[in-house]
Amino acid sequence: MLTDLVFTNGGHPKLEDSWGPALKGFLNSCWHQDLEQRPTFAKASAILKREASKVASRSKVELNNFRQKSTFVNRNALHGRK
Repeated sequence: MLTDLVFTNGGHPKLEDSWGPALKGFLNSCWHQDLEQRPTFAKASAILKREASKVASRSKVELNNFRQKSTFVNRNALHGRK
């Protein structure tokens, strides 16, 4: 059952290598077992904005590769930034 996987065994989605160490580190911190060790919403928002900015400045090929692998990007918002 999914609740056993996540809550009992600490399971989480696979992190793609293409996401880079900063984003993967951030996601791992969000899953920290101690709630006090997880980032605040303000910090999470700042990190995600920074990572989205990095993606937006990449070439179109790299951006499309990231879009295909990422579930954390609003594809419609990025599409409008051509």
